[in-house]
Amino acid sequence: MLLAPEDTTAWTDAMLALARSPAQRDAMAGRSRARAACFDWNRSAGQLLALYDEALSQPARSRP
Repeated sequence: MLLAPEDTTAWTDAMLALARSPAQRDAMAGRSRARAACFDWNRSAGQLLALYDEALSQPARSRP
C-alpha cells in the first residue's frame, strides 16, 4: 500500500477498507511476513562482509 503521507483521506479510506475486509488484511499480512523474512542480521552481515571482501580485493587507488 503506497499512500502520500499527507493525504489523510486516502489513509483513512485505506484503513477502513482493511478493517472491513479480513481477507484483504490477511493477504497483506502474509505478504508482509514474507517480505520481512528477506531481512535478517545474518543475511545483512553476510552481504556487508562480501562487500568488504570485494572492496579489499580491488587495487588501492591513490588520492589526487
